Amino acid sequence: MEMTLPAPAPTRRQAARPRDSGFFAYHGWLAPGIRLFRAIRFPAKSLWISVAFMLPLAFALSYLVVAEREQLASAESELEGLRYLAPLNRFIQQAQQARKAAASGADAAAPLA
Repeated sequence: MEMTLPAPAPTRRQAARPRDSGFFAYHGWLAPGIRLFRAIRFPAKSLWISVAFMLPLAFALSYLVVAEREQLASAESELEGLRYLAPLNRFIQQAQQARKAAASGADAAAPLA
């Protein structure tokens, strides 16, 4: 005759253990993600990981594009200013030449254009 003993009653420490008492039993705030990754197959996991890496890269790239556009707008503004100053610069050179001619006693009647 074979006799089996009844299982001992669980102690308080054993009763408080989580259901999954394996190596990865406690995950804390990561537990929903761990459960999700255990439930899905590899193609879906690789897609999630790819998206997780691509989102920060996309945000960084968007900030880079915005900064480059601002720099281009600034350069265009500088070029517009240079186009505005070109005739003024020619006038200043002519005025300096007329002043130099007047100071040296030459004919100062040359018109300024």
